[in-house]
Amino acid sequence: MSPPWREALQSADHSIPLGFMLVFSLLHRALINSGFVLARSWRSTDLKVMLLMVFLITVWTTITLFSAAKFWNSSNAKFVQKAITVPWMAQIFVVFWLIDRISVCWYAEARRTSESTHGFWKLECPNGPFGWTKSLHPVYRRTLFATIALVVIPFNATAIYYGEFVSGMLNMTGLFLFSSSAFSLNSYAKARHICDGEMLRVALGTSHLEGTMYILPSRKAGFEAVWSPKIPAEHDGADTEIMPLFGLMRTGIWPHTEPLRRLRNAMSLYNRRAELSQRQVIDLAEWLQLEPTSVIAQLPLRAKRPVGVHLIGRDLMYALCHAEYLVFMNKTKLPLRLQRNLGTLREMKRSGGSDGGDSSSAVGFAGGITGYQDAVKYVYALFSEPMDAQALTPDMEPPPYSATLQARPESSIDYVDKLWTVCIQHTESTFSALYMFCCIVFIEVGNTAGFHIFPLRCQSSQGDVVTWQIVWRQGWYECILAQMVASSPLLAAAFAAAVI
Repeated sequence: MSPPWREALQSADHSIPLGFMLVFSLLHRALINSGFVLARSWRSTDLKVMLLMVFLITVWTTITLFSAAKFWNSSNAKFVQKAITVPWMAQIFVVFWLIDRISVCWYAEARRTSESTHGFWKLECPNGPFGWTKSLHPVYRRTLFATIALVVIPFNATAIYYGEFVSGMLNMTGLFLFSSSAFSLNSYAKARHICDGEMLRVALGTSHLEGTMYILPSRKAGFEAVWSPKIPAEHDGADTEIMPLFGLMRTGIWPHTEPLRRLRNAMSLYNRRAELSQRQVIDLAEWLQLEPTSVIAQLPLRAKRPVGVHLIGRDLMYALCHAEYLVFMNKTKLPLRLQRNLGTLREMKRSGGSDGGDSSSAVGFAGGITGYQDAVKYVYALFSEPMDAQALTPDMEPPPYSATLQARPESSIDYVDKLWTVCIQHTESTFSALYMFCCIVFIEVGNTAGFHIFPLRCQSSQGDVVTWQIVWRQGWYECILAQMVASSPLLAAAFAAAVI
């Protein structure tokens, strides 16, 4: 007599696929609603969900194979009937994903610093975070689809021969849809993306679907530049505030208060997506305040700087503004010794967060060329980089007429002196003043004399593990949809009606 649990499994042939697909559908909806946590550790939502999918698919495969095993020697027709309910596409996909995961982690450092192909993955994302097939090594990609076809086609051809026409054709259809990428693009890029304190990705303004992300330093890694597909949820501040600011400044007619207003809005949007522990806030504050005991300050810079380009650039200042803003907004997590030093980089007399007792000026707020040079020296000390003479005393051709100054500068020094004074009058922190300064210099003079809009570049365009997980989402999305079509006529009808 068979145990009850075995009989239950054997009688649940149709409910098992539907049950697992219901779980996958609920997971999909949960991700859309709650979003993703981007992290280097096990806090990563992508990693947790993908490992959960690995477990669920493996359990599904095990259950259906166990059910089919009973008929291995007794009935070929029954065995095939049961075997075609195994999620072959999803299970083979899981194996190849796991191999690629190991490969990406193993070659992480080599890929970060080299454009050469290492392992089975080379990031290709000119169309956004959906190019998982183009990013896979061609041989590896063909092997994946060939392996799936070699398993699915013989099983289902045999099933059709034994009369299981509907199930066999649905499996064939699912294979065709998956191999031809016939499914829609996933909507996960529009879901909320939360930055963990060790993965504080600052999205830089771009009109392209890929570009550089600056990652603020943590105990895991120093300041880093990483190539990444554009994620709308991450670029909300850059797209809605910063890009329009650039367009307005190019007209030459803009209020001097506009850069700070736009910058504040962008940083406020970012602050809602950043989750920092008390330790992470303290680490960031110690780094920004040049504390001798800072752990972050000892970590190497994970980016490259072109020859002739100094650190004073627009997008780097934009990232530093975010770092200072995060510390300021989380000041209650700081010990008193660090709270007292918030005025080092922020003009507390202009801040609603001040207790009214701080009358000192932030670095650079002395005004004129001296104030500018103080701010430049601070940035170089922050990154432990040797000083560039061009950054300290810019030798550039001033504009024939400065729309910002409403005057014709007499020299490069005169231009910097007067422009810096305007910037500190309309900003509230050292980095926001430098950001406004760099924006104006780029608009009125361009990338010249060592100034460049983004001075720190990626060491390679292959991204990192977080980027890998983001791009693989489309692969999982297509695979699960294909398996849903293959597993049930009801689900296939839902796909045909554009419900899934």
